Amino acid sequence: MDNNSELHVVFGASGSIGSAVVRELAKRGKRVRAVNRTGKAELPPSVEMIKGDASNLESVRQACQGAGVVYHRVNLPYEQWSKGLPPIMDNIIEGTAAAGAKLVFADNLFAYGIAQSPITEDLTLRPATRKGRIRSLLAYKLIGAEKKGKLHSVTVRASDFYGPGALNSISVELVFKPLLAGKKAMWLGRLDVPTV
Repeated sequence: MDNNSELHVVFGASGSIGSAVVRELAKRGKRVRAVNRTGKAELPPSVEMIKGDASNLESVRQACQGAGVVYHRVNLPYEQWSKGLPPIMDNIIEGTAAAGAKLVFADNLFAYGIAQSPITEDLTLRPATRKGRIRSLLAYKLIGAEKKGKLHSVTVRASDFYGPGALNSISVELVFKPLLAGKKAMWLGRLDVPTV
């Protein structure tokens, strides 16, 4: 199989990270199947766009058929994390394993808690909040599946997402959206302290 014939399946393909992954894969000439709940998104014409529900195991298995690599970028509103994200992770693990594919999970930094040292890939997860405990649970589900030999995976973590299409960035939500609506912008921390 040549490198560009391998199928890349992206869950959460219409979100800011998922759509960026889809666009980058398409730009590199990869075969891409984009999955979201509506089956609609503005993506390159070479991308196969399908409707799928990551909370439904059979839907995930169907979407993963033929995949060589699966990208998990499904997210939910914060208030739905505890009930919604763990079964979604289970389903994506199962669908990826059934396809014999590798899994790439895009995560955030909540599971690290308050880091007392630089964040490196061997830093222990020490969540300090409810959100952090949920993200840690997801990480350990994936680690456990890998240890059992179900699949190979990699987790990519980033603190905040910015750039074209980034909808969940602190700067977008707290600064730009309010300003565009003619409202007062907010910021975390003191405005009179320079950042480096």
